Amino acid sequence: MRQPGSGIRALVGVLLLLGGCGTTIQPRVGGDTSGRFGGFPREEELGPRPSPASGSRPEMKSLTRQICRAQALPSGWIAIRYTEGGEKCAESTIPENPYTAAVIERYSQKAVGASMVVCADQPIPRNWTREWNREVAADCPGARVRADAPTAFVMRRVR
Repeated sequence: MRQPGSGIRALVGVLLLLGGCGTTIQPRVGGDTSGRFGGFPREEELGPRPSPASGSRPEMKSLTRQICRAQALPSGWIAIRYTEGGEKCAESTIPENPYTAAVIERYSQKAVGASMVVCADQPIPRNWTREWNREVAADCPGARVRADAPTAFVMRRVR
């Protein structure tokens, strides 16, 4: 005959046994006495870390490039100035605006607090804010803005 409550005691015993299985043990390897775990490189031995999006080294991938204005901007990039695209880009439909190419810069990998001067006809990306500095020394000829409006502005990453 079974005693009352023996099933509950067995269940509690199994749960306690399984609860202890989450314990990990890290053995020390080597004679490092600095208190660091063996097998991990020191901070000064680490090289540039790969970009999470591209899997490549940051210095291997340019942070600026030139594209035709007729092309859509790649995600994470913004126009910082406009240039004449020459034969590579289609002719401008506006005769007084010969700027058919855009120099773009990657903003998505900038650190929080970083600032950029961008063309005033660009939308402000998510997690960025416009800095209301009216004394921007930069100019962005070819930006599609009102005649009396500044052609460039400063934006800062907030998150």
